[in-house]
Amino acid sequence: MLHVIFRTCTRVGNLNAHRFGERRPFTDSKRELVLACLNSLVRSLGEEGVVHVLDDHSPDADADAIKKLLASYGEKHLFVPLKETGNGHSSDAALEYARENAFELIYFCEDDYLHLPHAIPSMLDFYKKKGAIIFPVDYFDRYVEPYPSHIFLGTYNYWRSIRHTTFTFMLDKRILETYWDVYKELARRNMDAVGSGAEDDTINKIYEKELCVSPLPSLAAHLGPTPPLPPFIDWRKVFEENKKEALRRIS
Repeated sequence: MLHVIFRTCTRVGNLNAHRFGERRPFTDSKRELVLACLNSLVRSLGEEGVVHVLDDHSPDADADAIKKLLASYGEKHLFVPLKETGNGHSSDAALEYARENAFELIYFCEDDYLHLPHAIPSMLDFYKKKGAIIFPVDYFDRYVEPYPSHIFLGTYNYWRSIRHTTFTFMLDKRILETYWDVYKELARRNMDAVGSGAEDDTINKIYEKELCVSPLPSLAAHLGPTPPLPPFIDWRKVFEENKKEALRRIS
């Protein structure tokens, strides 16, 4: 069974992005963004696992909306409020939560990743074949400074080996335990407000030893303030469909 640890925080919107003249695609509302992304994830997951929302002090109205959305998909999904706040602390809490519960297969996911309906089935299918670490996005920057990759054929799509990820990835208990100190170091750096580029000195080094892949074409889109989105897919349509369904489910 897959355990998805989905970190949410609707208090943090586009304030930092707006300072640099950048905006997230499709919406300025972090509440809308989180609900649409969460709906896309739970819908894709289906009966393959459980979603554990670890919430970083979202306003009560937003937290209630997240709880209603989870409940609309069944009682198995969980909402867990965090004690401390901040990206670093929530990253650390997610790691500790996965370890304490001894989850065998984990998908750490940030709250601004929008998934296609077949995303989770495709990820699980390839994991069963190769046991790889999986990042769900065909990230645009890999075509700005390209590097050689191995290409694998999956049931739903192709996969390419990669050397870089964010803190959104699927991995198993063996990987988490083997590189525990590396993952904890990334969380610590985010606590110290030096998270920018910290992946290169921490988790990206893991991919020199372990196979990490991303899909071709993309199975998800990171709706952050930095464009462009993965090609070939109408992400606005995907977003609007999931926003509409999420709002219907919580109404």
